[in-house]
Amino acid sequence: MADCLRDAFQLDTLADLGLCHGWAGLLHCAWRINADAPDAPLAQDLDRIAATLLDRLEVDDHHDLDPEFLDGRAGIALALHTYANGTAAGVPWDAHLALA
Repeated sequence: MADCLRDAFQLDTLADLGLCHGWAGLLHCAWRINADAPDAPLAQDLDRIAATLLDRLEVDDHHDLDPEFLDGRAGIALALHTYANGTAAGVPWDAHLALA
């Protein structure tokens, strides 16, 4: 996972922001892996991925972004909330994604 998170070519292929196939999904998958790994080897990568997601949300005009879970604002918000707080909110919201 670390190699993927550090490969600019692979990261440049991400065009979406959502959980399903985008930056929020990458952030959350990496967060789950990091939470299970000894010594948190992906901490710096998480910071960079989160910053990139926030930058893309700010720079690009995403006012038309759906409010839905997998491809929209709800999933992005949950991924960022989990990253920022260091814990998944309430019931493991990502269990049905086979991540929890």
